Amino acid sequence: MQSIKPITASFKRGCNKIVLFLSIWGLRATIYKIIGRSNIKPKLSLPHWNQDILVIGCGQFGFSSLAPRLLRLGIFSPIRFAYDVNKNNLNKFCTAFSCSPLEESELRDAIKSVGLVYICSDHASHFHYTSLCVAEGVDVYCEKPITTNRDQVLRLRKQLGASHSTLYSGYNRPHSPAIAQIRANFDLYKASYAHLAFNVAGHFLDDSHWYRSKGQGSRIYGNIAHWIDLLVHIAFWFKNIPEKLKLEIINFNPRHSDEDIALIVTSPQLTAVISFFCRTEPFTGVHENLSITTDAFQSRILNFQTLETDFGNDYICKRFGKKSAGHSEAIQQPNKFPARPDMEFFISELLLDHILRMTKDGQSQSVFMLRDEIRNLISY
Repeated sequence: MQSIKPITASFKRGCNKIVLFLSIWGLRATIYKIIGRSNIKPKLSLPHWNQDILVIGCGQFGFSSLAPRLLRLGIFSPIRFAYDVNKNNLNKFCTAFSCSPLEESELRDAIKSVGLVYICSDHASHFHYTSLCVAEGVDVYCEKPITTNRDQVLRLRKQLGASHSTLYSGYNRPHSPAIAQIRANFDLYKASYAHLAFNVAGHFLDDSHWYRSKGQGSRIYGNIAHWIDLLVHIAFWFKNIPEKLKLEIINFNPRHSDEDIALIVTSPQLTAVISFFCRTEPFTGVHENLSITTDAFQSRILNFQTLETDFGNDYICKRFGKKSAGHSEAIQQPNKFPARPDMEFFISELLLDHILRMTKDGQSQSVFMLRDEIRNLISY
């Protein structure tokens, strides 16, 4: 009986997690997440009559988040080729999504033969693969982050200016229905000030996790990037974009400078407190409570499942049914939804580089010259 108890407890936790994920993500997304983490290799689609997409990176995100959202009518795969350094991931992906596996030596020719490339490999490789696509004039969608340092941002910006490529970024929160509604209210009620309070519970990562490897950008690029980018997106809502952002970092972790931190951002019209903690693994996955307070209304996003808006004399609560953090809208930018201006996410990545250097140098305060950086990018 003693040997059965741990199995029973583990089975119960697994069942509870499935039930919870059904309430957060819905049935279809939960099924793909389960299959993505299993050892089975089912065929989940049929080839579309126009397969014109290459996917680089076939891990859990590519399998369970990206590819299912590319399927036409939920079953026809427009993916022609796929590549991953992990052959097991590659073969499983190609079986599931009816596409052909590539060797690294075949990548450049494959890029030339498709109309769109999706990149969701490890972070250190994003700039390399994106540059290959831009050099060939092929449209490319790159999961965040697109780069991992300032030099790469400037080089890519210059390269993109000389290319016919369109670059789509995988920063998804600005595409979420909740943020779109807040933006509409911001414009409608002519708000002139915003305070952001982002409280995020992230995944617990052990010391050997690849996010911590050299060149991967640490958790600043790997995780906190989402909410830094959302801050930058909101900064662009103002007619007069803040001239500079004063930054302060408070670190609560003596071992790692890139997690368990609070980032405080101040400017005359935009202030923010972003708290990112990951001492334990949240049963719900990444969990975020975001508050956006303006001089016209206050909005509260509860894990992107509920949006509350308080106007002082009125209150509106919208429930989305499942977590709607903008994944679908971001992934489908090339076909269905408006693309974000690349200026926004390039600024996000310059700010990420600035913050990463602060954490590495143990610097608690600094200033990011926002308007100067915008002018600098325009000149490229």
